[in-house]
Formats: sequence, structure tokens, C-alpha cells
Amino acid sequence: MNMIRPRVSRATRHFFLAAWMAGLSAPLALPAALVIEGGTLIDGTGAAPVPDTAIVIEGDRITLVGKRGAVAYPAGARVINASGKFIIPGFVDSHAHYHDWAGELFLVYGVTTVMDLGNATEWILAFRDGIQKKKIRGPRLYSSGAQLDGISTSPLSFQRPQQVVVSTVEEARKAVHQLIERRVDAIKVYANLTPEQLKAMAEEARSAGLPVIGHSFNAKVAVENGLEGVEHTDAVALATLPPEKFEKFKTANSFEVHAQMELSNLDSVLQALHARGAYLNPTLRMGWQVMSVLRNKNFESEDFDLLFKTEGLSYVPTEYKFAILKEYRDVGDGYRLEDLDEAGLSKLNRGYENLLEIIRRYARMGGKIYAGTDTANISTPGLSMHQELQMLVEDAGLSPMEALLTATKYSAEVIKKDRLIGTLEPQKKADLIVLPRNPLENIRNTREIEAVILDGEVVDRRFNPRYDPVIRRNYPEDTSHIYPSPVIKRIQPEVAVEEGPDVRVKIQGFGFIPYSVARFINQPLETFYKGPFELEAVIPSRLLAVVGTFPLAVLNPRPTGTVFARGGSEITYLGPREEVSNEAFFIVKFK
Repeated sequence: MNMIRPRVSRATRHFFLAAWMAGLSAPLALPAALVIEGGTLIDGTGAAPVPDTAIVIEGDRITLVGKRGAVAYPAGARVINASGKFIIPGFVDSHAHYHDWAGELFLVYGVTTVMDLGNATEWILAFRDGIQKKKIRGPRLYSSGAQLDGISTSPLSFQRPQQVVVSTVEEARKAVHQLIERRVDAIKVYANLTPEQLKAMAEEARSAGLPVIGHSFNAKVAVENGLEGVEHTDAVALATLPPEKFEKFKTANSFEVHAQMELSNLDSVLQALHARGAYLNPTLRMGWQVMSVLRNKNFESEDFDLLFKTEGLSYVPTEYKFAILKEYRDVGDGYRLEDLDEAGLSKLNRGYENLLEIIRRYARMGGKIYAGTDTANISTPGLSMHQELQMLVEDAGLSPMEALLTATKYSAEVIKKDRLIGTLEPQKKADLIVLPRNPLENIRNTREIEAVILDGEVVDRRFNPRYDPVIRRNYPEDTSHIYPSPVIKRIQPEVAVEEGPDVRVKIQGFGFIPYSVARFINQPLETFYKGPFELEAVIPSRLLAVVGTFPLAVLNPRPTGTVFARGGSEITYLGPREEVSNEAFFIVKFK
């Protein structure tokens, strides 16, 4: 049967193509159908690219995909010529911590779907619903709501506002059931859950068709008890260690853990994960961004140019811009790259090579790697996906096709949304990216985007300086990735004798950095950084001359003094943050 497609005038085609290339295609009043013809299709299934294709979109769905000339176009369809272009699925960032200001950044860089894995439940679900109702501009958003964790063994642990902590199996089931009632899209778990608690959570999640994604101390044990998406590779590295080394290093920083892993045990751990169909997210750009500095990838300048030189992004809080850039120099527990000696650099490089070996071996045995970036306060939303893909190819050795699958098909699968998104096939959501250059020749070509389509609509890829997320995040950021607010939990000793010798005080709490300064009666003390939960400081005898009870606090100096460059409104926007901790009180008693 001869198929006849409607005739579209040359002027009409030129109008839409010009609008595309200029990035001026705001969501237009769409006709009944949209056809993208002539492009080379890389459909996200792993199949070979198909040149000269036609993709028919009706409403928010793809209805037909085939060779141009062999596909019937609906009457009245709008046709856009993509000859010489390359078409890939919209990216799925399957691990994000969504911030209210991030929507346009995701869209501009082709991230059409985001799985949020940790926010205060009521806020993130309200925001998700606002996007679904087209009231807020942003990518398709799914969320786990609050993160679920067990009781920490650390006396210095604290509960974040986006966490629910359980102490029994019954509480574990109840916590998951409550989230299911709130209609979340996944269950996010943390490492302090017991195997029994995790298993109970996984059973509840499975009954509702929700994925279980998150952290653990031992990936093999966690996967055996229901974890489906393994976030980061620390738990894989730890699972290779014998019991005595496991206990020693399970709370060490990521670089130390990977440097200590025993490669001779790696295959058995990965085979256990693969046997249960577990997905693995290495988060290279987030956890190992310092390696992009050592390997001259220029990501730091790329982020700086986008965040500080793009006029339309003035609404991104200055605090976050600085925090994203500071991560490039952070190593482990807040140490700067410049703090590492030759032995430290050697350990860092050994740890990274071991991590890359995890990725290579898991991919080689058919295990599925997925690309979640852990954005937004650690990396730039949207852009970080392209950086992640670059590291997976250039450092880990995946092929460009394999890397694309991590950000499309496999990311959709791990969040159990692969019936809707992740590949460009009939009945799937019409989410796609048009590229002028072939990403299979060079993965860096994913950055040069000509057009993004979300739900069948061409996305306006301009940044709007008046971007309004409407429902702003309603709780403060507590993570150390944002120059942290220090908190003192206890000091030891608490007392000294009048006119006595110098006293060395141990200060325990959280939010400490290598540049924290203890202050006693507003006088700076010689301070020693012992880790993010502990400092030591010396109170000199000259400050012990007077009997009384006196305040001791910790200051975290910031690079610009105050980073709230546009005034007090931004403080409200971020939540209450302080450079100076609460006060502890030190007693000077009579001699």
C-alpha cells in the first residue's frame, strides 16, 4: 500500500528548524501530531543506530518509529526535518536530591526525568504534583520522599529533616507503608538498617511495585535482603574485605575504602549482585570529582562558566554555586586536595583505579550500571549527567553506547519506569534529545544539544531570570557539601583550674571542616581538625585567669565571608544557616 504523507511547505519547515537551532521553541500550541524526520535514531535499547528515520508523536506519546518513507504521517502533522542530526532518548537522572531552583538546568541539558531520592516528604510531593500539573517548569519528577535509616552506632549521629529512623522490623514496615500511602515512587534506604529491617522494607515495597534503592555497608548482604539499586560503590568495596578489616574501614571515607578493597574477592561479590539482577550506580562525578581535576577534564571551569557567567541563572543561590565548586577540591572527610601528601595522593589514585575496576568487571559480566548524579548540592543539575557519561567512557572504559544506556534504559529500569521512558519506541513517552553530532563517535557530543522534547513538546531551552519554583523548599540544608553550620554536642574536659596550665579540649559534634576555628570567650584558639565530628583546641593559660563559666564556640570561615550576595531573602530561601556554632560552656574553678 502506498503511504502518502501530508505536504508541508518549505517555509514552514524552515521556521521550525530555525526556531529549534536558536533555542526559541517555547512550548507552542501543538497540532494533533509532530513528526521528526531524517535523523539517525539511537533508540536507547542498545540496537545499532538507524539512519533516516521518522518518529511520529501524538500528544505525549510516540506512536510510530521507522524509516522515512515507510511510516504514515497523521493528517495535519507538523514535520520537523532532522536530517544529519542524531536523536537519543531524554536522559533519566535516577539519583538526585531535587532543589526548587534546579528545574531549568535539568531541562536545558536534556534531563527529562529525575528520580529524587531524599527530601522532606510533604515538600517534594507537593513539588512533584506541581510539575505534573504543569504549574512548575521542570523535568518529569519522581520521588522517594524521606530516606529510611536505622539507628546509628555513632554517638554523634543526628537525624536529618528528610530522614525517618526506625529501630525495629515493625517500625520498618510501618515507615514504608506510610510512604506508600503518600504515593511515593521509590523507597530510599540507608546503611544503618539491619538486614531484617531492610528485608521487611523490601517486602512492603515489592507489594506496591516500588523499587528499593540506597546505601549499605555490605552490598552483597543488602542485595540478598532486597536492595535493587546500589548507590555508590563503597558497599561493594567493603564486601570484599575480611571481617576485621570490614569493621575497621566501614565508616572510613570513600577513598580509603576503595584503596583497601581486596580485588581477589571482587568477582564473587559482583557475581552475587548480578545473580539477583542488582543495578549499580558508581556516582563518579559526585564522589570522585577531584579526579576530574587530576585528569584535566576541565569540569570545574565548565561549571564556573555556567553558574557564574550565565545571566539567566542569577536565581541559583550563591551558596550552592560556591558549594558545587568547592567540591572539586574536597577529598574524603573535608580534606582539600592541597592537604594530601605523596602517600595520600597515591592512596587516592589507587582507590579510583579500584572503583573503575568494579565498573569494568560488572559491565563485562552483564551487570547493569546506571547513571544517577546525586545532584544538586554536590554537582550542577543537568550538566553533571554529561560529565558522568564522560567519566564512564574516558575513565571506566565503557563504550559510548554503553554509557548512553546507563542514562536512559537502565536508569528507567532501576526506578521501574521503563514502560514509560528510557527508550524511543511506540507507546513510550515522547522524551528525546536532538544532537548535531554523533555521541557514539565522542561521548562529549551529548553536551551540544540542538533540541529537547518532553512529553511531546519542544522545550524552551533559555534560562528565565524570573524563574519561579512557586513551592520553595521549606527546610534548611544540613549537608557538609554546603559550607556547613557547625554544631557542638559535647566538650571534654568541661572544667579547668584558675591560673592553671594550657588545657587541650576535645570538641565533638558535626559540620566541622579542616579550617574550623574554636573560639573561647571570642578569642580564636589553636585548633586541630580530627574529622567532621571532632576537633581539638588548646585553651591557653592566659584565658584561665578568671573564675567563671565561659562560652566556647566553633567558627567555619567561608571564602567570601557571607555568601548570601543578594541579601536576607536568600537566607530565608535556603533555611537558617550560621557560620558560628551553638555555644558550649567551659568552667574555670577556683584553685
